[in-house]
Amino acid sequence: MQPRKLPNHTFVRRLVAAVCEEDKTKAIRAELDRRIKARKSLGQSHSDATAWLWANDPNYAKLVKALDVSSKYQSQLAKRPPRDPETIRYYIRFADRPPAAGYKSKYWVGGRTAVQTHSGISAFAAKWDVKRDLWQVDIPSDGGAAVFDDFICRVTGGEDTTTKIWLITGPELDSVGADGEPMLDGAKVTTLKTLQPTDIYAPGVFDPEYDL
Repeated sequence: MQPRKLPNHTFVRRLVAAVCEEDKTKAIRAELDRRIKARKSLGQSHSDATAWLWANDPNYAKLVKALDVSSKYQSQLAKRPPRDPETIRYYIRFADRPPAAGYKSKYWVGGRTAVQTHSGISAFAAKWDVKRDLWQVDIPSDGGAAVFDDFICRVTGGEDTTTKIWLITGPELDSVGADGEPMLDGAKVTTLKTLQPTDIYAPGVFDPEYDL
């Protein structure tokens, strides 16, 4: 009997890869711990045990290298969409905290004075770029580009230590923000995780490969 093939679906392949890689990492860590404990059982300290293994066990260095490769691969997998990007729309939002239920964005003048409350939560639409392993941010207008550029410069320049980049999802409202950005229903927004500036790019505005 031929083994059943997995569906040719990107999300399924990534999920299986993540599970297999996690098991591989656990197995490598367990083997490294076993070898260190064997040396410690002979009366060596932890540092002496690892020093002895580095000097006398050629497979120890191979295991450490394999663990490093596996951990980096898991880190890459963690950056990718937590769900199927073909059925769920994603957005990023700059803020010091994730949006609370029912929150509504404010329209600011000069970065200080709130002159109007929007109908929902403003955010930039984003999609996963499978070729670059990055989130591509959709900038709706010149005004939106200026807002995005202001936020990303403050975050990457160290001027702002409280603002984070949030990956969120939720239903869009019919209205849009002051710069044409989508407005999300604040009562139904889900915060997925925080992102780093190196996880995103906005064509023509910001690219971590060149701007960081």
